[in-house]
Amino acid sequence: MRSLLALSLLAFGACAAPSAPEVTKEERRDAGATVDPASVTTFDARVWVEAVRALGVGEGLMTYVYESQTSLEQEHARRARVLIDALDAAAGWRRMCSDYEPLVPDEDLGTARGNFALHPFGPDEHLVTILCDGGTYNDEEVILHVEGEKLAFLYAPGRTFSVGEVGVQYEPGPQFSAIVDLNAAARTISTLSLFSGGGGGDHIRYRVGTGANVEVEEIRMADWPSRRPESEWPVAYARE
Repeated sequence: MRSLLALSLLAFGACAAPSAPEVTKEERRDAGATVDPASVTTFDARVWVEAVRALGVGEGLMTYVYESQTSLEQEHARRARVLIDALDAAAGWRRMCSDYEPLVPDEDLGTARGNFALHPFGPDEHLVTILCDGGTYNDEEVILHVEGEKLAFLYAPGRTFSVGEVGVQYEPGPQFSAIVDLNAAARTISTLSLFSGGGGGDHIRYRVGTGANVEVEEIRMADWPSRRPESEWPVAYARE
């Protein structure tokens, strides 16, 4: 009964509060990982988490916001859209995506913007990964840190390092590319971005500290042609 009530409250909130407006890349960078406190006062994060669980998808698994098969699947997707729209009204995840475009349901449903997953990350603590762009090689996602009633975006820090004689620079930003693992026990997030053509890539491991603080722990250069194990990939950067 409470799950149905929670869904009804979230549906009301999604209709009552408009989504955050689109912003430029520069404005998005200046905004950092902040969430407008005024918008969160009408949003119950614990109720939202409970309503997501009531969908029955399973923690850590992708929830699709569009389905084209049975009426039951379509109703499930409709409920998922209510939830992800309510989260946008509270936190503004759409403005954190790199190139905002409206969701198009008749394209590849598995890569629709707004698909999301709920990941337990500690006592009364969750990460919500939200798909921005399915991409050709790499997904782009934003990660919302939910702890009790607190909401904050995880923010990938910038990093400059060298690979041989080539300098590589990552700009700071709220998008994480090609997430492959979230480890609650170690409090780490791992990504594996493929280079164009699939000949290699980079493997980045981030550590989530207190709250939404994020540090780059290690960067390895993925070595596909040699098929060496990940532990033998060249280390390009390691936090001291």
